[in-house]
Amino acid sequence: MLATLWSELGGSVRRLRRLRGAAILAMLTIALALGACLSTFSVYYATVLRAVSAPSPGRLVSITLTDTRNSQPAAVYRSSFAALREALAGLGEGPCGEDLE
Repeated sequence: MLATLWSELGGSVRRLRRLRGAAILAMLTIALALGACLSTFSVYYATVLRAVSAPSPGRLVSITLTDTRNSQPAAVYRSSFAALREALAGLGEGPCGEDLE
């Protein structure tokens, strides 16, 4: 089995020597695909996987409003966020004892 592998490998190398243009094109295609994969993962890592660099990440929250007519997410505007913040400020403390102001 190992002898067959070496024989096939030798034949492949001989064919690539004869077809240099195709070999260079194949190597450039593989290099381009690898570069695209690495750059995509780098962007994904920087935006999704890396930890948030906030002073106190445990206090970060996500606010999502839902449109009751079609159950689709709605935009959270500054005015609606301010109204929600004022409503929560009247409650005093959160469920874990933190100040909601």
